[in-house]
Amino acid sequence: VSKKFHHFAQPLVFQHLYVNDRCDWTRLARRLTMPISLSSQPSSSNAEPAGSSVQWMTVVTNDLHEGRQMPLTQMVFQARHLAGFSLSAFPFNSDSSNWTTLTAKSTFIGLLTSAFEPSRQSIEHVSFRMPLQASGVRPFLTTLASLTKTRVMVLRLYTRYDHARYVLHPLERSPSYQVLRSFLFENLDNGNYPYLTHISLWLMPFLRFL
Repeated sequence: VSKKFHHFAQPLVFQHLYVNDRCDWTRLARRLTMPISLSSQPSSSNAEPAGSSVQWMTVVTNDLHEGRQMPLTQMVFQARHLAGFSLSAFPFNSDSSNWTTLTAKSTFIGLLTSAFEPSRQSIEHVSFRMPLQASGVRPFLTTLASLTKTRVMVLRLYTRYDHARYVLHPLERSPSYQVLRSFLFENLDNGNYPYLTHISLWLMPFLRFL
């Protein structure tokens, strides 16, 4: 392969990042901090961090355990030009007792909010499919509230509610999605009402598909 073609192709390798359980998430997160081409001269455009080339990130995992949460937030943080993010952290087995579910005490939600900070003005498509405990709903919606430039949002969550214990109060400030065009929501445990009390307060003036 010629050097010119190698120089042209290297950024394309990182353009769509697909992460699954076969990957070494820690090594991949570290690789995104390194130059696009490890043989590049410091003045070359390929000397930019590999994460700067990532435009779409698809993450599919059977278990979003703590060992994967930190590397994932590092990958998102490095992808500062991210336009699309999809996370499917849904177990392939039906035994929900072994699932890793996010709660209000999970540091991952707060870290993910910070990780999206460099790309929140560029990200246009977000998709989440994962188990989420009732106590983690409000922090998770706070994360979504920071993604104000999103055009397409897909939420397919699995949350079991004990309505006697959890009363969801609206966020202090209603999120404003001025460019949101398409929104798909589904709670996979059929407990939509607590979510809808929040979503009904969102400002979505240009929503076309619900």
